[in-house]
Amino acid sequence: MSQSLDAANASSGAGAAGRAAGAQPDDATVPGVQNGEYRLMVDAILFERDAEISADLVVYGRVHGLAGTDHQRRDLMVALLWGTPVALAFGLLAAVGTTVTTLVIAATGVWFGGWVDALIQRLTEVNMILPLLPILVMVGTLYSTSIWVMLGVVIALGIFSAGIKMYRAMLLPIREAPYIEAARAYGAGNARIILRYMIPRILPVLIPTFVTLIPTFVFLEASLALLGLGDPVLPTWGKILNDAQAQSALYHGYYYWVVAPAVMLMLTGLGFAMLGFALDRIFNPRLRTHLTWRDALLQRGRPDSCTMRTRSAASCAPSTASASTCAATRRWCCSASRAAARARWPRR
Repeated sequence: MSQSLDAANASSGAGAAGRAAGAQPDDATVPGVQNGEYRLMVDAILFERDAEISADLVVYGRVHGLAGTDHQRRDLMVALLWGTPVALAFGLLAAVGTTVTTLVIAATGVWFGGWVDALIQRLTEVNMILPLLPILVMVGTLYSTSIWVMLGVVIALGIFSAGIKMYRAMLLPIREAPYIEAARAYGAGNARIILRYMIPRILPVLIPTFVTLIPTFVFLEASLALLGLGDPVLPTWGKILNDAQAQSALYHGYYYWVVAPAVMLMLTGLGFAMLGFALDRIFNPRLRTHLTWRDALLQRGRPDSCTMRTRSAASCAPSTASASTCAATRRWCCSASRAAARARWPRR
């Protein structure tokens, strides 16, 4: 199919007699769109006499869409929205794969001990010195840039990561717990003890770590795409940055081309970091029982630290109006200084 657009061109003066009826340029030296009727003529070669053809005229401007366009006049908002589930899915699957496999391997080494634990520790120490990003660059350059291949390599290299040593330190006291001895006494198997009794004990503490691990792999995928090793069929945030770098977007003043995906990456990291810190204060028993209570006292804006007592309104007899506040069922009695409160409720 061949298409030809017949239009009057005031700058070149190319002959278009009869094709642009009514388009009379006032000044032939000033290029611009002239008033009049323009016709689009489409020439097509059809292989059947009854075949039909349809054509749409799409006129692009310099700016299109909420996020602007790239060098091929593609709306960047589509790439940003399409790249969001891709980036989050990559980060979530990588975090789940590495965390689960690492936790199971660490629990297995702690339970069996001996040469099994020693072998796992040696493999972990060897894997800790391997650079992840250069290995992924080699895989993308010599083998494939598919996002699923990259995901598999990330999970494979993350199995014997440094987290095994942290999990091992947390599981060693659990192995000597009395309920583990009771489980062995009634004949529980090794797999049941590892999966049902040891691993669930440390899961609440690992949830915040797992959440904060997701943006790490999101940034890793964006870094590979920025280096030109991203999946060529998926419009990810890193691919947008790679196109902007290839077309010298900052040099030509197209700041929106770089700022939009960079902001998405920063918001992703900030959101998961804040969620991880909040979950840490919920699931970590040390922060929940001590630090939260202390911060709740000190953030009330009292001149002195306060201890909460439940009293009736009739028994409320403050010595000074500014030092104590009474309610119907609760009274804050300010009796010690903030320094005394810190000594009484130390950070742990």
